[in-house]
Amino acid sequence: MNAKPEGLAPLPTAAFVEGFPDGGRLAPGSAESARIELSAPPASGMAWREIVREAWRNLTCGVTHAGRWAFIVAVAVGGIAWLDTVSVRQLVDEAARYISSGGATWILQAPGKISGAGCEALNSVDGIIAAGALRDHGAPLTLTALPGAPLPAYDATPGLLSLVGAVRPDGSATAAGLALPEAVADAIGIGGSGWVDTVQGVAWAAAVYSWPDDGRRAGLAYAALAAAPATETFDECWLEVWPADQATVNLADTALSASGGQDVPAQLTQLNPRFASSFSADSLYTNRATYWLTPAGALAGLAVGFAAVRSRRLELASALHCGVPRERQTVQTLLETAVWSTAAVLLASPFVLSAGASAAQEPARVAWHGVVCLILGFTGCLFGAAVATLAVREKYLFKIFRTR
Repeated sequence: MNAKPEGLAPLPTAAFVEGFPDGGRLAPGSAESARIELSAPPASGMAWREIVREAWRNLTCGVTHAGRWAFIVAVAVGGIAWLDTVSVRQLVDEAARYISSGGATWILQAPGKISGAGCEALNSVDGIIAAGALRDHGAPLTLTALPGAPLPAYDATPGLLSLVGAVRPDGSATAAGLALPEAVADAIGIGGSGWVDTVQGVAWAAAVYSWPDDGRRAGLAYAALAAAPATETFDECWLEVWPADQATVNLADTALSASGGQDVPAQLTQLNPRFASSFSADSLYTNRATYWLTPAGALAGLAVGFAAVRSRRLELASALHCGVPRERQTVQTLLETAVWSTAAVLLASPFVLSAGASAAQEPARVAWHGVVCLILGFTGCLFGAAVATLAVREKYLFKIFRTR
């Protein structure tokens, strides 16, 4: 039973000891006699190109579960960004309605005491969108097409025509001629501009303006505005102020003339009293229900990035045990995380951008608000992945293996 099988050559022991000191004999008491170390190839020789290749193989072979984590980030961070973008868009739309409906327009009434030049000068003040003067023309304007319904006529400075939106069909300001409300222009069939026959003669209607029934003062809904020079005195000074600021509104008093006019105290009224006299856009923005969703997007990205790498801790600990340097491992993990988190941002971006693009004003800024949330979520993913990678310890390899 102990005899050697025939035909087997003796082991070439000399080949195993060749190159060792003393022909392979270990000195008594030396460290070599107690153990034999197995060393991994030096990690410093690993090229950056190989790190990229390894990361790409992990992504394409499903090791990182990139699709699953990208979908989770797209839903979590993208949903947060979409909700906050919609909230900001609603505030912007509310502010736009406040402005367009006359909530931000104030009228200083002082018959015969308004300096047209002083009122027009308010256009150069920061916070005043438009300002202009208005006065009663006296005699109404009777159109031959509507002989039984004469139009109340008013003289208006260029700033007031701009404030009410009376512009030419090409979008330029009206400096001469008449401005008619859309209802009157449609009734006589002149479209954007044209000659109109009146009892007083032929007049040029240079522009039309919209005056909806939304609670604003109804006087200009059926009227004719005639362009007038600002060098004369008027009855009212209109100014559109945004952002809402009472100190800016009070600048209307600078349009009062020192002499002339009726001995009546000046009155400051709101064009559309249906709205509140003040609109604190900054307060509404900071106190919105979704204010904390933007940092929450970063936290959500951090949590997903950490979980994605944490689920691979056995693989990472094994790599460390084999001699892979931690810094190279961290770079590879960040590359992998950057790929699937970028895919998540691209997947969620159309929904976020479409939510902001429908804003009534400044849609680009509203959409950018949501993009910032996505960027923070992307950054959170990278940070979470880095923390999870650095938290892996080689000494816990067997413990992780037992509890996997």
